[in-house]
Amino acid sequence: VKTFREKYLETETTVHPEERTPEQKQDILSFVLKLSDIGGSAKPFTLHAQWATRINAEFFLQGDLEREVGLPCSPFCDRKVHKVAESQQGFYTYIVSPLYDCLSMFMRSPRLDLEVMQNIQSNITFWKRYDGCRFNYNDPVASAPDLVKLFLATGAARVNSDAEMPIVSDDSMAVEDDLPGSSNRIRAHSQGLPRVQSQLD
Repeated sequence: VKTFREKYLETETTVHPEERTPEQKQDILSFVLKLSDIGGSAKPFTLHAQWATRINAEFFLQGDLEREVGLPCSPFCDRKVHKVAESQQGFYTYIVSPLYDCLSMFMRSPRLDLEVMQNIQSNITFWKRYDGCRFNYNDPVASAPDLVKLFLATGAARVNSDAEMPIVSDDSMAVEDDLPGSSNRIRAHSQGLPRVQSQLD
């Protein structure tokens, strides 16, 4: 992040995409590839919950195998001590937000800010307030539907600050299954937006 900022965000002049050197193009493509690798964190929560629970399932299986052969569990891989909310908060704070903030400044795309950056804000708001209820550490993927219900019940997709969102707990589960997902609400606001030429075009 620091290198990308210094080379492409803190320079005084803006270089037209066609004038970039092969090395600069490679830097930018590598940066975008990294963003795509963690893209599950920038998706609407209905999809993000599936990515988050599946990666936890993968990590826990690795931890189980490590324990079987007498090795210490790798970080985030011990289902017996792992705290999913704390893990997600750290991932967003130190990885997701810094990287996507750079992308937002580089692209200067209203649509990116409206859709992707809004998803990130909504998702991290949820994880900051989630108290770990109903998360199944024995079968993380099975937790995804309940996480989505909690997300919709607390209105995380509509808040702009942590203070506006109540603590996420079992009491928040009084929600209809057919409530619209955050992706529909966000997508509705983006209809009719003109296509903005980006730095990568």
